[in-house]
Amino acid sequence: MKITKIEKKKRLYLLEIDKKESLYVTEDTIVKYMLTKEMILDKDQLEDIKSFAQFAHGKNLALYFISFKPLYFLAMFVIVHYVVPYLLHL
Repeated sequence: MKITKIEKKKRLYLLEIDKKESLYVTEDTIVKYMLTKEMILDKDQLEDIKSFAQFAHGKNLALYFISFKPLYFLAMFVIVHYVVPYLLHL
């Protein structure tokens, strides 16, 4: 199997294999496996790449979610300590 195209999208890369199979991978995956256009892959390497790509994408989503966590806790603090007591005294 040969990588026929690597195209950067917004946050991911589109990896095309033999002009028929494609998958989205993160930059971490490109770097870890040193992926380049015209690179030849065997079946096991492709499975490793797919597995790591899922892991890396999940890690990036978790980091994105964590970046909002302080705002979530601040909003919950304000609601619990100020809004709810105010509404209970109306």
